[in-house]
This record gives sequence, structure tokens and C-alpha cells, in this order.
Amino acid sequence: MVVALFAVFAFGVVVASSAMAEEESTLCVAKAEGLWGLQSSATVCAEELATANSPFELVVFLLAEWLVGGNPITTTLLVTSTGELLLEDEKGPLGVKGMVLCSGILDGTIGLTGEDEITELLTLAGVAVSLTALSGTALLCNGQEGCNTGTENAEVWAVNLPWLTLLELVEEASPTLFQGFADLILPHVGGGSPGWYTECATALGNQADECIAPEAVAQKTNTATGVLDTFSAAFTLLVGASLGKCTASTEAETGVVVGTGETLTSEGALSVSSVG
Repeated sequence: MVVALFAVFAFGVVVASSAMAEEESTLCVAKAEGLWGLQSSATVCAEELATANSPFELVVFLLAEWLVGGNPITTTLLVTSTGELLLEDEKGPLGVKGMVLCSGILDGTIGLTGEDEITELLTLAGVAVSLTALSGTALLCNGQEGCNTGTENAEVWAVNLPWLTLLELVEEASPTLFQGFADLILPHVGGGSPGWYTECATALGNQADECIAPEAVAQKTNTATGVLDTFSAAFTLLVGASLGKCTASTEAETGVVVGTGETLTSEGALSVSSVG
């Protein structure tokens, strides 16, 4: 789905022994900037949370599902997502931020128990983008900061399609400050992590950059007709994910995706819901 575009979420989670049947896992997430990460030990998590002014918080992941017309889906359905994303490398070539603004479509499917899949990236005109970077049709994007500014003067490809994704309800449980839906986007078994490949003209000549984000996430919000997908660094860090690792940067996790879009199905009004 387009605003699940170029993002992936691959947690090393701790299975929770909760009385709530719909609870899947809990994470101990470091809140302070520079300390973002996960505590894989339940004992360590409890010790950290018991500390005065602890820099950690407990995040709980619960089962969620797709609805059409207010009812849980009973079979796999085709979906299309259209949106606009700003793809950033905060420390691009020679330390200069690189940014491109892209609009496009992602085709895919949604299934039972919150599962869905992203299978193809298309231009707004419906032309399929090549599965291989620097080969065939590219998604033409607008150069922003770090690239020569202009309309459709940058080329972008999705990396390692198709991607598996999983819908879950997320809440901060210590204390409960936030509750909302997240789409966790995963590589297929044996496949590489999803990401994006960008080539744009700069003051230094054409520059290429590939960003892989194995621990990213998109927030999901119901609208009147479908599901709004929102990418931001803040939500990524809230749920303990990481930013993308980019080849043009010498620093870790400088890839950021920012933007929104809407996922729709021809079968009726699409929405997301908790289970149970």
C-alpha cells in the first residue's frame, strides 16, 4: 500500500503471558533520543520500568483485523493505495540531506488476521514500475533539498518487492498515553528487507542512494471510505522501530519516510479494528 511504501518492520519481540487473548507481544522501548531500542528480556524490562524517571516505556501489541462495511473480511481482497511520500536521507552524499517527493500507487491484497501484502508499485498513470533498480520504468519524483529542485527529475524504485505486512493495535501501557493501529511491513521469508532506491541530479552530479528500513512502521487511521496511512519519524520511534540505513550515509539509520495516503478496496468501505 502506497503509504506503507518503502517501509518494513521486523521486531525481535518478547511474547507476553497476558490474560488478554488478543495480546501478542510487549516491548520495552527506550524513549530518550539516542537510546531508542528494544529490551528483549522481560526481567530487564521490569527492572527498567521500576526505576525512577526511567527512560523506558512499555509498548503492547494487540491483534487487529481488516473490515469491509464494518464486518471482518472472510477472504483475501484486492486493495489499492495512492499517496505522496517524502523520502529523506538525513545524511546523504558528503553529509548533505537528500530528499525526493514521490506520488504513486501500490497494489496489493489484504487477508484474514490482519495480514496483507504489497505486490506492485505503479505510477499515478497506472504504469508498473520495474522491480529492478536502474532497469526499465522508474517512478519519477520531484527533487527537493539535496537534489536539484525540479519536477520529475529524480528516479525511484521500490526494493525487494513483494512485501508481507501485518496490522496490529499498538498502545503505550506504561502509562497508556497512546493507542492506535500500526501496519508492520515485512520481507518475505528468504527475501531482502524492503526499502527504496533513488537517483537524482545534484551539484556533485548524479547521486544514487539505497535506503533499507527493516524496523519501520506506518500508522493507520480510519476515514469515511478507507484507511489513512501516515509515516513519520515520531511514530516510528514511538513503537520502538528504527529509521532506514542508507548507502550514501556513513551514519546509521538516516533514512526517513514522511507522508500520507489512503488504502481502498472496490468491495466497500475499508476500515481497521481490534480483535475481541
